[in-house]
Amino acid sequence: MKMIRRVIVVLGLGIARLAGWRPIPLVAPGLLVSARMFVEHIEKGFAGQSGEFKRAQALRALLNRHPEAKECDAALAIELAVRAP
Repeated sequence: MKMIRRVIVVLGLGIARLAGWRPIPLVAPGLLVSARMFVEHIEKGFAGQSGEFKRAQALRALLNRHPEAKECDAALAIELAVRAP
């Protein structure tokens, strides 16, 4: 059942792309680049601390670097940076 669902989703996305649809980025590219940099730095610098502490530090640094960004956008950028390969 999962395979059928996956094929249908891929087929639907392919048809949408042929029709001109393009995915909209969730956060600004500059915000995501900064988030990746801060996450990497904080992971190395605060290795023994909790994840909540590291997230708060990254969020604070990101909002200091990008004061125009909304807090929810900065938090999403951090989550995407943490989960990125």
